Amino acid sequence: MKESALFAALLIWAFAANATESKTPSKPNKATLYVQGALLEHNTKANLTSGHQYIVFSQLPTHFDEQSLRVGAKGNFSILSVSKRVVAFDELHKPKEYVQISDSLFWVNQKLEKIKAEQAILVQERDLILANKEIKGQNASLTAAELKSMADFYRVRLNEIADLKLKKDAENKEFNELQKDLNKRHREWQQKLQK
Repeated sequence: MKESALFAALLIWAFAANATESKTPSKPNKATLYVQGALLEHNTKANLTSGHQYIVFSQLPTHFDEQSLRVGAKGNFSILSVSKRVVAFDELHKPKEYVQISDSLFWVNQKLEKIKAEQAILVQERDLILANKEIKGQNASLTAAELKSMADFYRVRLNEIADLKLKKDAENKEFNELQKDLNKRHREWQQKLQK
């Protein structure tokens, strides 16, 4: 299934007063193949309390004939309604660690974009300084003090730019490694959630 995979959900409405919703994974336990389709049986267990209950079965196929849907249960309650709805992945309960990884990954991606922009600005500033080395016109001359002042400016500012660029390169490397690790952990969680 894809990252933005849709999960089918069946709603069973058990009889009583206050509606609550609980999610339960269902795994296929039996499959029978026919010429024009297949019969998949999914089983799960859920504890019901008194009141209206919405039981959402996740991890079901997204495409099936709704007319073929059959739900059965044992116990002292009534099933009032059964319906199919497609629930986006984001609507389902996500484990805290998965949410933290997703948030961290978003933050790291934002930080990497900022670092890349800062690196580009430093390169442009260096190129601007180097392209404008001529201080006076061809017919004018500089005094020794003016020449020393400009040489000091170039040396100091170009060294600052070089130091900042090295710092940004190191940050970029560090955040790229963090991004790689977070992407790996994010994919692992997505695989766990799709099982």
